[in-house]
Amino acid sequence: MGKVVVIGAGAIGLLYAGALARVHPGRVTLITRREGLKSVLARNVTLSWPDSPAYHLAGLDARLPGECPAGEADVAFVAMATYDSAEAGRLAQKLLKPDGLCISLQNGLDNQAALAQSLGEARAMQGATSFPVHVPVPGEVSINSRGGTWLPMLPTAFDWLPPWLAEAGLNPSTVADPVALGWRKTAIATNGYLALILASPMGLAMNTDAARSVAEKACLEILAIANASGVKLDRDDVLKALRAAWGNSNPNARSSLYNDYIAGRRTELDERLGSVIERGKAIKVPVPTLEMLYLLSQARLGLPPQVATRAEATAEQAPA
Repeated sequence: MGKVVVIGAGAIGLLYAGALARVHPGRVTLITRREGLKSVLARNVTLSWPDSPAYHLAGLDARLPGECPAGEADVAFVAMATYDSAEAGRLAQKLLKPDGLCISLQNGLDNQAALAQSLGEARAMQGATSFPVHVPVPGEVSINSRGGTWLPMLPTAFDWLPPWLAEAGLNPSTVADPVALGWRKTAIATNGYLALILASPMGLAMNTDAARSVAEKACLEILAIANASGVKLDRDDVLKALRAAWGNSNPNARSSLYNDYIAGRRTELDERLGSVIERGKAIKVPVPTLEMLYLLSQARLGLPPQVATRAEATAEQAPA
């Protein structure tokens, strides 16, 4: 049987560790850098799905980085922030077996390269997830809609992993081109910048024609950069996925950028949007909408999170 470690105890890390541990108890470990959170997760974890009853784990095997045995894991999922990718790679190298694989579930375009600094190109792999989740209180994971997990092509020795994810309700599928997958997700993520700028949950932020028009313009600029970089994406497919998020988002669903903002944490704005803008400029692709989104996001981040609470309160008081 396999053994999985999930590196990073944010919303996505908790979702994957909790969902996998429910169907494969004793085979999943979550790595957190916070002693207090470790204690909470050891007592209780709740996953609330949008279309089925919540389920509770009596406790999760949560450990600090130095407490996990070295060289025992078959697969490491990385759910740390993009700016911590190099640190995650070093930790994965320590925890994995010599032939173990590390799969990034992070946002952004450069995570695989950062992980490969420690693991090498063959063992550092790019995956993706589309589950919109947030953690209203420590140990409670709210999943706003059913998403999916995209995996790279895996060696046959890891044929057990997709069934594990399927059993856990994490909807796995395999993609032949992880680079294109990263660009596709980056293009669709323009909704999240609007949520941050408007200081609002995703379902409210994307509820106007004006916000949707800006998100589309930004998405098309990212597609232009990808195309000029040699990454071919289906324009209509990406726009369809972008628009689908508008109708599928629960009014309370939050983007990761907005979650970080209201929690007072460092955001991934520079590593995600800033990095894309730099790529566009380097190959002389005009990015006026992306540049404006970046400036407005920076302006929002300069305000205290308390300024954002009115929209949040409105969403929470709306009828179910």
